Amino acid sequence: MGWIKQKLEAHKLIEAARLDLGETQLSIIKRALRAAIKPGPATAPRRASTPRETGKYLVRLGDRQSFAGSQKQAYLTLLSWLSERSPGLLDALGREETRRGRRIVARSPQELYPRQGLDRYAEALCDGWWADLNLSKDQKQQRLRIACRLAGVSYGPHGEANAEI
Repeated sequence: MGWIKQKLEAHKLIEAARLDLGETQLSIIKRALRAAIKPGPATAPRRASTPRETGKYLVRLGDRQSFAGSQKQAYLTLLSWLSERSPGLLDALGREETRRGRRIVARSPQELYPRQGLDRYAEALCDGWWADLNLSKDQKQQRLRIACRLAGVSYGPHGEANAEI
């Protein structure tokens, strides 16, 4: 592969990992490397996935905003931003349980789900936390409302936080 193709491929990977328009490429690379080498509990090997771009979704929290390439990315971005803004939010979300006994976030993929086999849908969020991504659009919206309520932030088109999912 020629160096131009390598450079283009590297640029695409960096941009796919972007959470905020204000991030530098170096900060994106550092975050990805920290997540890749962070020691954690031994888990089954996860299949490599590439983010699938399905559109442009605006994510907003106060004055901070960014576009996400998918509903899942928009959901994870807003959860991450809320956790940065509200220390202890992920602990509170980890105690929340849905009607089917699932968790919104947990310390391991296995803790998210009451039955085995669904942990393959978990996605690393931040700081050793995992989020359930086997969700419909309505379920993502509902969970973001819960997260915003716990963070003391209004959610919706006219609220302080919003993710156009």
